[in-house]
Amino acid sequence: MKNNRPKKRDNLLYRELDGEGIIYDQENSMVHTLNPTATLIWNYCDGKQSTKDIAKKLIKKYDTSLDNALKDIEKTLKNLKNLKLLME
Repeated sequence: MKNNRPKKRDNLLYRELDGEGIIYDQENSMVHTLNPTATLIWNYCDGKQSTKDIAKKLIKKYDTSLDNALKDIEKTLKNLKNLKLLME
């Protein structure tokens, strides 16, 4: 994974509702919803947490393996990058 410390863009509006994340991208007038796992990952995309740090939090919350957590993180981060919601 190229960026080991993912960081969300600063100019996004974000709210949580019933355990899901809602992101409004003002630049592109797009709304994105995140499932609970993606919401947890998103909340740790602060540029300080490494993907392994995030994986440890996923393992604790969902009682899963490191391999599965890293796969979920990689997939989620790829989607967030494709939507241009993370810093380059």
